[in-house]
Amino acid sequence: MITLSTERLKLDDYQHILFDNDSIILSDETLNLVEQSFLFLKEFSNNKVIYGVNTGLGPMAQYRVDTEDQINLQYNLIRSHAAGSGKPLPPDYVRSAMISRLKSLSLGYSGVHADAIKLLADLIN
Repeated sequence: MITLSTERLKLDDYQHILFDNDSIILSDETLNLVEQSFLFLKEFSNNKVIYGVNTGLGPMAQYRVDTEDQINLQYNLIRSHAAGSGKPLPPDYVRSAMISRLKSLSLGYSGVHADAIKLLADLIN
């Protein structure tokens, strides 16, 4: 088992997760950090205009999105980018990208909900 914390993910740990199927455990510190970041963004966005969080995107950025429509905005953003072409990537490439994304999101700078990183860790495991 590899515990994902605020420390760097070592290449050996990365290799054990990717090739030896070691499980990832999210430290309490990491979960708390991500949750605090999410709560900050949620509170901060109530009083401020934040591109892509409570505004439209691209040419629609000048329009504020109502609080009740913000979840739908994020859902539609994911759907609009959920396309692919060409051959599927090999599973190791996909898991590698997922591990990297998990580590990045676990630093607490993105404002994602802790459930997002828990789900990503579960998918990797």
